[in-house]
Parts: sequence; C-alpha cells; structure tokens
Amino acid sequence: MCSFCQQAEENANHLFFNCRFAQSMCVVQTCDPLNHLQQHYIEGLSKEANDAWMVTWFAVVWFLWIQRNAIIFNNEQKDEGKVWETYQNQSVAMAGS
Repeated sequence: MCSFCQQAEENANHLFFNCRFAQSMCVVQTCDPLNHLQQHYIEGLSKEANDAWMVTWFAVVWFLWIQRNAIIFNNEQKDEGKVWETYQNQSVAMAGS
C-alpha cells in the first residue's frame, strides 16, 4: 500500500506520477511527468529552463523518496501539506547555501 495516500499499491509509477502527494508537488502542471522523465526536454523552453526543470524534477523525486523512507523506517506521520511545506523550506535553505 502507498506510504503516502494509502489508496493504491505502491510502485514507482504510482509513487512518482499517480499518487496525490506526487501530483500536488508537480511544479509544471501542464507537463506530463512520465513523458518528461523519458525525454528530459520540454519543447518551447530554453536550454537553461529545461536544465532548471530537470534539476527541479529530480529534486522532487528525491524528496518524495526521502519522505517515503521516513514514513516506512522512522514511523513518521506525513500529510500532504506538511510534505509540501518541508519541501519548500528545504528548497529555500538549499538555494541559499
């Protein structure tokens, strides 16, 4: 069962693309994340914007994985709002360093 939503079997496709937690963290709502993962390029964006999107996308995936592990291995409780708030705070802290 998915560590975040408890509504579907947990697998990579669900965890990173279909789970409401992953969907709530999608930075570019008009981008199909699975298509982006396969191509790592969004047509119409500059190289710099595409590079920034790739870094952001991988940061979100990494962050979701870390949060999932905290739930499973540390018995932490996570809600959608708290996960998003933690991601924002850590992103700001990392950008400032």
